[in-house]
Amino acid sequence: MATLPFKPNYSLDDLPKIGITRYGFIKTTDIVFDPQALKLCESNACRRYGKYWTCAPGSGPLEQSKATCHSYSDALVFCSVYELEDSYDVEGMARGGTEFRNVCDRLYDLLTPPFKLLSTGGCHLCKTCTYPDAPCRFPDRMSPSISSYGIIAAKLADCAGMPYINGENTVTYFGLVCFGKA
Repeated sequence: MATLPFKPNYSLDDLPKIGITRYGFIKTTDIVFDPQALKLCESNACRRYGKYWTCAPGSGPLEQSKATCHSYSDALVFCSVYELEDSYDVEGMARGGTEFRNVCDRLYDLLTPPFKLLSTGGCHLCKTCTYPDAPCRFPDRMSPSISSYGIIAAKLADCAGMPYINGENTVTYFGLVCFGKA
């Protein structure tokens, strides 16, 4: 099994403590890059397209995303599951998305570079993103969205042997950490 580049005194046992519900390891060469994911981004359903360096098109073209992931050998696929009042609980989904970005920040703080962390859409590091007028203020810290990298979360979950749907009245957010020498 691949070994995540943890800082001293941290281990896989810390993943549930920071809010990660499930995780699995894969090879980066097993990641399916699908142009359809970028089509979803272009539809702008999340209203983040063209507004952040972490979202399409600011995150770069598909071939660049693929090359970035493949510059590492291994990947951790992880998710957090959040309870909803019902399947129409949009506010609960938004709260889950915000909490998941916090989970990703906590994970980032446990790891030692080099690694690449992908998360959900939209960055929250700055009050206002510099996109497209100036370079990102925190290029090493930002975590692009999985979709903007051309990755469909359901396929990623399947690759890692994880369920994509985790029960009625829940929402699940997925992340990816690429690490290790290719």
